[in-house]
Amino acid sequence: MERKLRRNKTRMRYTIEMIKKSVLIVLALVAAGAVWLLLTRHNPVVYRHVDRAALQYGTFTILNPFRDRAPEIQAEKVLQKLTEGKCSEALALPEMENERIVYLCERENTSQIQSWSLVDRRDSENGVELVYRPERRYIRETLPINGEVHIGPAITINAKHLSDGWSALGYDTYY
Repeated sequence: MERKLRRNKTRMRYTIEMIKKSVLIVLALVAAGAVWLLLTRHNPVVYRHVDRAALQYGTFTILNPFRDRAPEIQAEKVLQKLTEGKCSEALALPEMENERIVYLCERENTSQIQSWSLVDRRDSENGVELVYRPERRYIRETLPINGEVHIGPAITINAKHLSDGWSALGYDTYY
């Protein structure tokens, strides 16, 4: 009986030591991953997988949590104005033509953005291309989804770093 108790205590100590070592290894890996992300913050995308067979925007992207979010802030200002119904003001961007603004605003009035999420980001020396997946409320009596909220086609906003900071320059989507 005493021998059995001693054996159980030994097993328990061994198990506790293994758990401690496992926790330390996991913590070390998490710390190493965080340091790596911090050191590579100049690269906003950690991982990207493109599904070329997807009909909609078929990209799975993991973004670096330490990336520079300044271009995203400017793009989200545009999206926020669209959500508030201020389409002409939102799309008064340097790279937008008046005819395109009129067309987009007509379409935005019938498929209002409710929310959005950033799904991809492509940085280049010319600026940043941000791709958002919006949820839209469709307001067209001819559609069976009138008044319902659905995920809409991807929205692309181009941003560039100018002398006074980041600025959204262009907006594009399809309906």
